[in-house]
Amino acid sequence: MVNATGTLIASYYVCKRELWFMGHEIIPDQDDPFLSIGRYIEENFYKRERKFYDLDNMKIDLVKKDKESILICEVKKSSKYEKSIIMQLSFYLLRLKESGINTKGENFWYQKKGKRSQFF
Repeated sequence: MVNATGTLIASYYVCKRELWFMGHEIIPDQDDPFLSIGRYIEENFYKRERKFYDLDNMKIDLVKKDKESILICEVKKSSKYEKSIIMQLSFYLLRLKESGINTKGENFWYQKKGKRSQFF
């Protein structure tokens, strides 16, 4: 049995075949230009923010903290698969809530500068 991850949740809404491959640990070509763009975004944006938290089966892109709340963020290069991104972030928020951690969530898209979606 495969444990659900944020990536698997997102893949479900994008491509069922991709989901099957990932669920069976068949990894995509790591030299794919789209993966390279994603790695570039990870390495070069939001340098002052806390990045890449691995918690259980979640890999959270950004965590912002202030006096009142914690905000988790999912960063993508575009909003092309907006529903999958929303569901991935919702999965993270649910898992954190089940663990007793109340957070807010936000998606960031780089191709639509300034576009964000917030979840509470």
